[in-house]
Amino acid sequence: MSIPVQTADAEDFLTSKMRHYSAAVNVTKRSAARLAIASAISNGFLPKGCLIPTEKRLTIILGISLGTVQAALQQLQQSGIIVRRRGDGSRVASTEALGSETWHFRLLSKDTGAALRVSSVDVDVEVTTRRGPWSKFFTEYSEFILIRRRLIMSKSVAIGAEMLLPEKLVPGMKDLPPDELKMVNIRSFIAEKHGLLVSKAEHQIETVFIDDLDTKRMKLAPGSLSFQITANAFFQDNTPGYWQRIIVPSSDCRVTF
Repeated sequence: MSIPVQTADAEDFLTSKMRHYSAAVNVTKRSAARLAIASAISNGFLPKGCLIPTEKRLTIILGISLGTVQAALQQLQQSGIIVRRRGDGSRVASTEALGSETWHFRLLSKDTGAALRVSSVDVDVEVTTRRGPWSKFFTEYSEFILIRRRLIMSKSVAIGAEMLLPEKLVPGMKDLPPDELKMVNIRSFIAEKHGLLVSKAEHQIETVFIDDLDTKRMKLAPGSLSFQITANAFFQDNTPGYWQRIIVPSSDCRVTF
């Protein structure tokens, strides 16, 4: 049976990207599959609202097991990039609002009110012992994993994010290749990998001007007025989980909790 040209192009792109990401050092097959599918979406081979190839078909296209395909799709669903429904398969997200499992809040286009979705992510991971606004939250720890991300959302909106977790609670995370944390919900990642479940978060939102440091580290527009959202997240036993700061351009976005 012949495959429509558009489908064939998408499948060829997925196969090529899977090979590309699989060649990276220490990147798991699940992450390579997640990144390949996300790249096909952001490059227009899988437009919003369209059906993604079936799980069985993806095992052939990507050369991986059904369980690995399902795990990659689950991570994309947790990030709000795709929607999965029983009987309907997996579709590229279009107009549905991001669920609470993605962030503790939602980002909407200021012009249209539509949910903003992640198109691409750059990630840096480092260990830090420096003190900052998170120090009052983490009174028992002095060494942290710092995950810094620059996210490009729909409508080319650039967002900066920093998350700090006590290094002691996430052993081995400092050695992860950055690709392992691209296009993934980090909250779900640490729950799955380290068994750390977040039960609640306390938020603070204020308006700030982007300073030189955030301009350099997150490649944000210098001097632009933005929302700064900080969150103290707690685990189920009410102990400190992670501290997070997200910078959102106020000219492009609305924030709802």
